[in-house]
Order: sequence, then C-alpha cells, then structure tokens
Amino acid sequence: MVEENPPRGGGSVSVRWTTDGQVFAKTEEGYADKGKWWLEGDRYCRRWSKWANRKTTCWTFTLEGDTLSWYNESGEKEGSGRLLR
Repeated sequence: MVEENPPRGGGSVSVRWTTDGQVFAKTEEGYADKGKWWLEGDRYCRRWSKWANRKTTCWTFTLEGDTLSWYNESGEKEGSGRLLR
C-alpha cells in the first residue's frame, strides 16, 4: 500500500495493488475507485474505472528507502508517496 504525498487534489489517498492486476484506492474524504494495472516493459500502467476519465496512464518508478516516486513518459516527476509495508 502507498500513501500518495501530496495527492492530487489535496488530502491523502491510499492505493493497494493485488497480484492479479487489480488496484484499489480511497481518499481520506471517502472517494474510492478500482481499476487495472499491468507492466509494459519497465513502465507501470494503470486505468481507473471512474477516475482520470478512465484513461490509461503509464509511469516509471524509483524507490529510495520507503519513498516511491513516479515519473511520466517525459521523465518529469509527477509525485511521490510512502511505501507502507
């Protein structure tokens, strides 16, 4: 599970992935969505069932300690979060 820091739109959001390609998220305000995730080469891709206009988005990641950072296809950092183990 990852807590996005800071999440888009403010507040916090927790994200959980399953090994069968499902992803679940819930904001501290109670908004929730589920979707699918998969790998394309070295990129993580995700499509929500409601959020982000159901558009597929892909990122690359780095992990330093418990900090997970993600980068868009142009290499720009889009966010980071704390990995909860």
